[in-house]
Amino acid sequence: MLRGRVRARVEMTVAALAGILGAVTIVWRDWLELLFGVDPDGGSGAAEWLVVTSCFAVTVALLLLALRDASAMGPQPEALDAD
Repeated sequence: MLRGRVRARVEMTVAALAGILGAVTIVWRDWLELLFGVDPDGGSGAAEWLVVTSCFAVTVALLLLALRDASAMGPQPEALDAD
């Protein structure tokens, strides 16, 4: 059961990081060019939108996996002690 809980937390953490990266890319589009020193899309912005779309797809997929893993574990022990 501990492995499932750790797995769900890792999935949620990576989902949060991917979501933050996607949001940062929407706000600050030039970070790719500044970090890597190349302009892969020639200034059209297509690479940035690919990053945003990919990050948000990863976020949604990992959140769904984390919810599935968390629900498969059942209620947490501390939730049972509250009654």
